[in-house]
Amino acid sequence: MKTHHNTPQSLGYRASHARKISAVPPADGVQAIDLEVFSQEAMRLGVDLAASWLDSTQSEPLHVYMARLSHETPPKYWPDLQAGFLARIDQRLRSDLGGQHRSAASKAAMVVLGNSTMNRMLEQLRQTVALIETGDIEPTTAQGAQRVLELMALVEGITLLGGVRK
Repeated sequence: MKTHHNTPQSLGYRASHARKISAVPPADGVQAIDLEVFSQEAMRLGVDLAASWLDSTQSEPLHVYMARLSHETPPKYWPDLQAGFLARIDQRLRSDLGGQHRSAASKAAMVVLGNSTMNRMLEQLRQTVALIETGDIEPTTAQGAQRVLELMALVEGITLLGGVRK
């Protein structure tokens, strides 16, 4: 008789055990996730371990952590622990946090950098438009003339984050 290794029965589950719906609680602004599991306790442990891993500043790489967990977890509980763990990771990936937590100062620095870059690009566009308006640059085709009009509209339409308009 051939043994099937990827069935609940091969992982130590008895056929009499029924799957139960268990919810991974909402986290990071993402709604709860319902999972069908045999062991709600193993699923919850997976959720808790994922939350600890996500919040740790000195955590080991995810693949190393998961490999270690798979060796430390009894085989019959691994699918449910893994499901809870991955559901919690999925919530983080779908959230505004997207992995790394960013402080307000870090977010503000990114906005400043974005505005600074946009300001430099906008200045280059304005200088080009000024050269067109003085006749130093002339479109030689209808398509070129159309692009000039689009460029001028773009310059007028740029607004920097925070509503600053230059």
